[in-house]
Amino acid sequence: MSTDRGRTDDTVGDTNALWRGRNTGGTYCAAGPDPWYRYNRSIRFYGLTFLVGTKLADIVTTVVGMRYIPSIVEANPVANRLFTEMGLVTGLTVLGFATVLFAACAAELFGVEVRRRYGLPKTALFAQASIYLILSVLFGLVALHNATLIADQTTYMLDGMLAPAAVIGG
Repeated sequence: MSTDRGRTDDTVGDTNALWRGRNTGGTYCAAGPDPWYRYNRSIRFYGLTFLVGTKLADIVTTVVGMRYIPSIVEANPVANRLFTEMGLVTGLTVLGFATVLFAACAAELFGVEVRRRYGLPKTALFAQASIYLILSVLFGLVALHNATLIADQTTYMLDGMLAPAAVIGG
């Protein structure tokens, strides 16, 4: 068999082979560029949007709770140590950025590796979306828990001030 730029005889001179995705790494299909890349961009955009949004809500509720309510403390000892050394807002910003960066890199690398090694593009997209969704829900639940703690402690602190005055001579 003779080759032309690494292709075997069965694709030499076959102009449709490019559009069928043969010997091109699957980057093209009959309709043009592989739709996996478009779906991957969408999952990455919305996944990062939800991930950053929920992590930002977690950061804001943590700052409000720890700064303004003395009875709320950080439960994570590593984060607590970071907050004492770097300051609350700076430590939370660094920790939040590192968390989102690690999660995004893990989701993207996992998805690309599943597609490359096993040739399962739909499974790769599902894996990426699952990682982004699970972490976004987790960060959202943490922010919701923080908000509930803030509301509970605020109600407890204001309980004496909000109670109606006793009626005298009643």
